[in-house]
Amino acid sequence: MEGFELYILGKQMQSLCLVDSFISMIWTDRYMVCGDFELVVPVTSNALVYASHGNYVWAKGSDRMMIIEQTEITTDVENGSTLKITGRSLESLLDRRIVWKQITLSGKIQTVIKRLITDAFITPDLSARAVSNFIFVDSDDAYIDSCEMEEAQYLGDSLYDVVCDICSVFNVGFKIIYDFDNGNFEFELYYGADRSYNQDTNPWVVFSPEFDNIISSDFVENSAQYKNVNLVAGEDSDDHNKLFVYVNDGSDVTGLERREMFTDGSSKQRSYDETTLTDEQYTEVLRSYGLEELYLPEHRLGQTFDGEMNTTRGFSYGVDFMIGDVVQMENEYGQGDAARVTEFIMSQDSSGVKMYPSFDSTVV
Repeated sequence: MEGFELYILGKQMQSLCLVDSFISMIWTDRYMVCGDFELVVPVTSNALVYASHGNYVWAKGSDRMMIIEQTEITTDVENGSTLKITGRSLESLLDRRIVWKQITLSGKIQTVIKRLITDAFITPDLSARAVSNFIFVDSDDAYIDSCEMEEAQYLGDSLYDVVCDICSVFNVGFKIIYDFDNGNFEFELYYGADRSYNQDTNPWVVFSPEFDNIISSDFVENSAQYKNVNLVAGEDSDDHNKLFVYVNDGSDVTGLERREMFTDGSSKQRSYDETTLTDEQYTEVLRSYGLEELYLPEHRLGQTFDGEMNTTRGFSYGVDFMIGDVVQMENEYGQGDAARVTEFIMSQDSSGVKMYPSFDSTVV
């Protein structure tokens, strides 16, 4: 089947094989969380030999790389047996680390995340945790440099979850790219460019029936789980009274427009490693935790717009726009707005090659 070029690489990034035939492929790159893929091939494919857990898959047309995490062989006498290979992108490497020691951090988010990455991969106290070719690439983006967070406390949390939570508050993306020239895993924060009608610096990128570049669309507005106020309870012990703080999403709404939630913050401690936080410091820790929970996608009010793009005309992914960029989109009924490209799906099966950008106006 002609279309996407897929390669399986070994644990040392050596090329093992070109996947020369497959039944179907779905490849999804994402902005603030890791991507994933699903590849279905005949068991007669050369992929059967090399699809080992921990090996990598690279697809031409994407700057991301996937890790093989699961293989499944299905036998079928009538239709032929198949091998299904699935996994997540390199960003999932963060899920292999926890915050090993209790730490309280605040300030610029790039500094905070760099400290966490450094402690987990680059120069950890425990040498067994070190990955010699894992590096942090500093972003020079002005917006990222302006993002600051209040004091937050971590212990035992998945590093992946921590980074996702911080990035979701500020709508910042993150990626891990493998640099073949230097043999490094490069972690970097990034912030997409604005290509909507709301600015006049960058060329506009528009997806709409008027431009004949949307084949189908799905526009969703959902407020069922929307929350805008979070009450956070601190630790409760013999030595300290429970401290309550609340945060909002900036709207400071009242009456029926106020939608409240509760977060148990007792895991955030006042005292650790012979350090005792003041009430003001501890309040900031709880506030930061409350905001992270409040800004989880399931608690947001907004619009999502999924569309199948026409790849033969209009704007090209990787040339005119990238994951994380803000574009202008609308359907034939005039619904839509400026929205961020939060994921890009490439798929191929017997019906041909398709590309699907997904947009979210809540993360602009």
